[in-house]
Formats: sequence, C-alpha cells, structure tokens
Amino acid sequence: MPRPLPLSLPAFVLYLSCLVFFTACLSDEADRQGRMAEKPFFDLAAFMDAEATHMDSLGGPWQKRTLIDGKEEIHTFDSLPWKDELDIFRRCDINRPAWRERYVTDSIFAGQRLSTIRYAAIDSTLNIRQLEVRFVNGRPAKVSILKIIQSRIIRLQQQLNYQSGLGYHIINEQKLPFSEKTRWEITVCKF
Repeated sequence: MPRPLPLSLPAFVLYLSCLVFFTACLSDEADRQGRMAEKPFFDLAAFMDAEATHMDSLGGPWQKRTLIDGKEEIHTFDSLPWKDELDIFRRCDINRPAWRERYVTDSIFAGQRLSTIRYAAIDSTLNIRQLEVRFVNGRPAKVSILKIIQSRIIRLQQQLNYQSGLGYHIINEQKLPFSEKTRWEITVCKF
C-alpha cells in the first residue's frame, strides 16, 4: 500500500506558488538595490516617480498659477496628472555613465544626518548646472535644479523647485537674438 503524501495536492501547489512568488520578489528587490548602488548620484528619476504616486494620493484641489510676461492666469483642479506634471523634474536626472566625473558633490550634515546634497557641474556644456536635494528626517523633501541651455541662437535658464507633498515652482527665462527676454513662471500648490 502506498504511503500518503504529507501534504495534499492543493496544499503542495499553494506552497510551491508561494515559494516561487516570494523568491521572485526577493530577486526583484535585490536587482533594484543593485541598480541603485550603481548610480553615482541621487536617483532623481526614481524619486519623482515615487512623488507622482504620493501626490496623486493626496487628492485635490490644486491651484496652478501661470505668469507669462506679467500676465497671470489661475486655475483650480480637483486632481492633476502628477506623472506628467513632474516629468520636467524627472528629465533632469544626472545619472548617466558619461557624467560620473563631470559633477562635484557637496554633502552637508546636521549632526549625523544628511541634510543637503548638492551636485554642481564642472563642465559648462552640461545643461543641468546644479541639482540640490534637501532632506528632512532622512527623507528627500525639496529638490532645486538650475538648468541652462546656451548656444549662439538661444539662452534658456530654468530654475525648478519641488517640495514633497506641497507642489512646485518653475521660472523660465529665455533670450533669442533680436528679441526681448521672455519670462514665464508656473506654480502649483495645494489649494
């Protein structure tokens, strides 16, 4: 007479499924940690992706104020597509292998905790001239970016500021030959 299995077939299948699932999760987490360790600078793209989800969870209303050459418009929204709203920040990520030696890093500590990390371009051909991340209680709370694009045709300067859970402010100034400098600002905040 055959000996009965210690587990029934459904219990065995459930056990095997759980084992495969948790092993896959651990592998994904190890891969993610490995990728993060490879990045020489603060992972702005990943932070902004997480912030888009965080801002979506806060709900509205949100106020968007636009100021273009002195003309102001204000709109209120119940919700905003935060992934799209924060994409301009996400695209300022400086984690590129070719840029490893092209930024100087300055870290400021308050006691034992990192309070600010600042990356400054040592090469004026880089568009992202400065990226600063401020931390509160060990978590990123504010991001400031200075972006300058300059050629014989145009000079564009953007100052981008984002505060976690509160919103953002962008100032854009551009100058074309034979024209006046134009300036616009966008502010999005909780209403």
